[in-house]
Amino acid sequence: MQTQYSIEDWDSISSHFTNLFNKLGDIEINEIFIRFSSFNSDVKTSISINKNGHFDASMPLHGIGGVIEQVCFTENSVMLTGQALNYTYRIPPEILNKRKE
Repeated sequence: MQTQYSIEDWDSISSHFTNLFNKLGDIEINEIFIRFSSFNSDVKTSISINKNGHFDASMPLHGIGGVIEQVCFTENSVMLTGQALNYTYRIPPEILNKRKE
């Protein structure tokens, strides 16, 4: 199931983001941005979304950034879309296994 929000719906994005990444790493939230970073003992990955639509994400061997208008959550991913931009951040399986612990 997918849940989509406009970047202007910051409170809903922040809440959904927190629930998605709960117990999977470090989560930082303030009035400007939300950020997930994996625990140091796990595969190195992070995603940050700014309230103004800017974002950056890093996975092993790549990183990306840009400006978004929509945020769509699934059970294991965050899809970010904007003008000429469509990026999907997938939570690595090694980190998802922490949900079972």
